[in-house]
Amino acid sequence: MSPRVDPLPRRLGVARYFDGTRLHPGDVEITGNTVSRVGLPPGPDGLAAPGWIDLQVNGFAGVDVLHAGEAELRAMATRLAATGVTAALPTVITATCADTAAAVGAIDAVCRAPEPNASRFLGAHLEGPFLSSAFPGAHPTPLLRTSSTALLELTALPGVAMTTLAPELFDDATITAAAASCVVSIGHSDGTATRSREAFAAGAGALTHAFNAHRPIRSRDAGPLGAALTSPHAVLTVIADGIHVATENLTVLHRAAPGRLALITDCTVATGLPNGDYSFGDLSVTVADDRAMLSDGTLAGSVATLDHCVRVAAATWGLEVALAAASRIPAELLGRYDLGQLGAGSIADLVCLDDDLRVVETIIDGNTAWARHKEKLPACR
Repeated sequence: MSPRVDPLPRRLGVARYFDGTRLHPGDVEITGNTVSRVGLPPGPDGLAAPGWIDLQVNGFAGVDVLHAGEAELRAMATRLAATGVTAALPTVITATCADTAAAVGAIDAVCRAPEPNASRFLGAHLEGPFLSSAFPGAHPTPLLRTSSTALLELTALPGVAMTTLAPELFDDATITAAAASCVVSIGHSDGTATRSREAFAAGAGALTHAFNAHRPIRSRDAGPLGAALTSPHAVLTVIADGIHVATENLTVLHRAAPGRLALITDCTVATGLPNGDYSFGDLSVTVADDRAMLSDGTLAGSVATLDHCVRVAAATWGLEVALAAASRIPAELLGRYDLGQLGAGSIADLVCLDDDLRVVETIIDGNTAWARHKEKLPACR
């Protein structure tokens, strides 16, 4: 029998590290797939942070999640690592129940047998078809559904980690049952503040892309956003790409819901690709001026990457808040307390950044999944 060879420790050479809540001076050491020491004598610059978790990835770099097979999803997982994403929820937009189930099956297969040195898939996010026709966004309204039976059948599929739904379409018992299978997020909703608060009490845990595609705050009805802001356990996901949400509204979110914000990209098949026309699910979208749009100008997801969103958020919220919103908070929402933190003994899922918050290296399970000195970063918006 050959003797066991222990992995050699490796220093990252950073000046600072973020533990999931606070920044600290010092370097980080990893041994195998584990962080072995932190707070070592610092390197000259840069920082290490827990790997980023994107809860809403509709597609990326030519891959459309709804219609992707296993091979395409694996390619997407590999490419996502270049943007600091170490884990993600591939997101299935509104489709027939049969197409949704098929997409979930492909995602689950990748979850069960992950691609080496690629972003982890933590399960599927179903964004539809259980949405309001009053706030469909880019979702095709003929395919929207209101069946509680269909909702519970789809959310119970192996591999489903999250679903977005309009709570006014379902009773509390249905929401509670769905929340027993996956994270329930309110979104694409015309629900009142009262109905939204009831849904949070019944088990919903989040609001999908705050300020986008839901009933707005009004003087005598605060809608889903007002309910989420005033529900102490609700996480608010937000697309901080500089397009979807005004800077003033990002500030409102931070002041009203500190510690409850999670950055998402809502990125699509066109992310990282040139301007032009693309198929997104069953939609035709045009990308121009950093926007993915339907023919009527409706935004159809984004072409943002999570590293870009972190930079936008850091300029508005501060660096610690932005890093937590990309790592610890989404991890906790999913109940993945093994992720989203950086300390001695934690999993070595890390992103190393330069002082301009640009990705230098992405480390997944202790291995370098992407490094700037080896590859050119895909086009970012």
